[in-house]
Amino acid sequence: MMISLRFYLCFLVLHASISIQTTQCHTEICLPKNHVALFIFGDSEVDAGNSNYINTTTDFQANYSPYGENFFRYPTGRSSNGRLITDFIGKIIVK
Repeated sequence: MMISLRFYLCFLVLHASISIQTTQCHTEICLPKNHVALFIFGDSEVDAGNSNYINTTTDFQANYSPYGENFFRYPTGRSSNGRLITDFIGKIIVK
């Protein structure tokens, strides 16, 4: 009985905090916050697309077709073909 009472109490507090947070903007105009930059440091899972900005030969750059073919149809400077998880995270953050 005590566990279910604690569960319902936690649920009630969580629900109340979410309700208060979502109704907070009804009295004033709520504009989305502008995020200027999302700093991504490339590793084996994230390709930051910096090959256009480093001093290297054209053999190692990715600023020509077919690179970026599925990323809005233009080369991105990334060795990958399309969007990465960081692109989706950035899209969610900007919303």
